[in-house]
Amino acid sequence: MEAPAPEGTPYHRLGVDSRYHWWRPPVELVVVLVAWAVLMSIVLSVYRALGVDPLSWETPIGRAIFDHWWYGALFPAILGTMLVVGRRPGSVSSVVGCIRWRWLGACAARATLVVVLLVLARLWDLGGWQPERWPGMGTWAAAAGIALVGAPLEALGYQYFRGWLLQAFGAWIARPWIAAALATAVLVLAHGWPRNLALIAHDVIVGLAVCWLVLRTGGLEAAIGLSVVEKLAIDVVGHSQRFPDAPMPSMEMSPVALLVQLLPFTLATLVYTWWISRAARPLSAPAPSGFGSATRTD
Repeated sequence: MEAPAPEGTPYHRLGVDSRYHWWRPPVELVVVLVAWAVLMSIVLSVYRALGVDPLSWETPIGRAIFDHWWYGALFPAILGTMLVVGRRPGSVSSVVGCIRWRWLGACAARATLVVVLLVLARLWDLGGWQPERWPGMGTWAAAAGIALVGAPLEALGYQYFRGWLLQAFGAWIARPWIAAALATAVLVLAHGWPRNLALIAHDVIVGLAVCWLVLRTGGLEAAIGLSVVEKLAIDVVGHSQRFPDAPMPSMEMSPVALLVQLLPFTLATLVYTWWISRAARPLSAPAPSGFGSATRTD
């Protein structure tokens, strides 16, 4: 296991340590993808044994679990890869080598306020909450329970992959914005291609904003806080309206119409980014005596 990063090391350069070689990021990527594929194969085997189609909305609970696990499996895959290659798993979390829980809580609180306003605006746009779409307490409670477990796991997997990409590109390229642009491009492509131009623009703007937060605060806490709260809100409110039947932005829309639908989500992320940026100071790896220090949140 490598030693802690030298004092002053920025987040995107944490992958460069005493054991670093130029070929390590590609090797790590292969190990991550293999581990992810193994975990997905195990889950798919369980679905086949139960006779359930993981992509069918005829079994919405099974589909919801699979959707959460699709990105969620990246979390254990990345942590396991760090152990295999001899890196400290916490080096992907933040510059202090672990999740800063107090800072994560502060970010989640801010994200909650922003997302509540976003959900209210979305419901207003759809004509308000519609009682006729209520699926029943049993169905909704089951879906909400899955979301409470699955949404945080999905957020962790997605954001840890973002963080790993930043460090992988940052190991080759010292300029943080180039690493951020490349990491964002990979995540946009990972969602599939071709896609609606408005959706691509939304993903690029949001991706760069979140990368900025990671680089500025020296960790994934701000990204995780927003992602968990947003996914929980979408799932809990969406399932109360018989998700996925409730109207949502569609790929069949024109780019302009879809842009209008996505604008509140984009603006909410930018407002959150501005708020967190004002609350936090830039942070890089501390000296050994400062190990474990948290980002200021005043």
